[in-house]
Amino acid sequence: MPGPEDFEPEPVLKPARIFVSSQNRRLLDEAGEFARNGAIFQLSLETGSVPEAMILTERDALPFHPHGISAVARTPFPLLYVINHPVHHSHVIEVFEIRQKELRFVRRLRSSLLISPNDLVALPDGQLYVTNDHGTQGGFSRLLEDLLALRQSNVVRFDGVTWRVAARNIGFANGVAVSQAGDKLFVGGSRDRGVYVFNRLAGGALSDAPRFLDLDSGADNLMWETPEWLNVTAHPSALDFLSHAGDAAKPSPSEVFRIHAETLRVSRIYRDSGAQISASSTALILANRMIISQVFEDFVISCDAPPKP
Repeated sequence: MPGPEDFEPEPVLKPARIFVSSQNRRLLDEAGEFARNGAIFQLSLETGSVPEAMILTERDALPFHPHGISAVARTPFPLLYVINHPVHHSHVIEVFEIRQKELRFVRRLRSSLLISPNDLVALPDGQLYVTNDHGTQGGFSRLLEDLLALRQSNVVRFDGVTWRVAARNIGFANGVAVSQAGDKLFVGGSRDRGVYVFNRLAGGALSDAPRFLDLDSGADNLMWETPEWLNVTAHPSALDFLSHAGDAAKPSPSEVFRIHAETLRVSRIYRDSGAQISASSTALILANRMIISQVFEDFVISCDAPPKP
């Protein structure tokens, strides 16, 4: 599974499998586009299971380069929302019905506010929150944003009809998650090296003054371990991450944190120099096992989950 950047458990009470968003990010064509389509894999949680690519059905030939994904329970079939980057500076969200071994295409969502979408969270009522990790599409303005570490990324919200900006002035907005109670939205700020916690207001709007949880590490994806505990992966060194992006032989350290949903207490539960796994991107604890994915290499790891405090 090259570049298994994001994953999502099957949206049932006791998930039997996880869905993995896979894209080879180092293999590019002459125009700098991804040279091969990506895939959504299903991976059983049984030890020794082999990943299996899901078949995409009733979909056209638009290039498929998946990024962040989010699953939501629905009758008769759950839905999987997938951020797709067909070509440079063109981004859509694709919605699929989850079947046994296939993902049946339902529809495609587009908006001019999807500037550089990274991750998303879908809610049962059809609302979406999507993070844009940059505030500009490309060119000199995007280069300037990166060089000067400008806080221009944002979160956009789709209420089922209308798209609007929900939060601004974030440094590389990344992972996003909504509490089970629906009262909080958590957003990872990779460049800000922490997690923002917004109060959700009536209708889904966000408070103007979020609380910031300092991780001293570049927050990536967010996943709920239980309704009380949020798992956060992070990149301690941005420079090592960039070096690893260009050269697999150069390791990038990985970290995983737990955040308590009510007290917002933060604890680090995993750290690796990059020798075991580099550039960790998603972590989830299920059935006393912790599963960790990464941005570039072709595997995920599974290890004993650390006990809760």
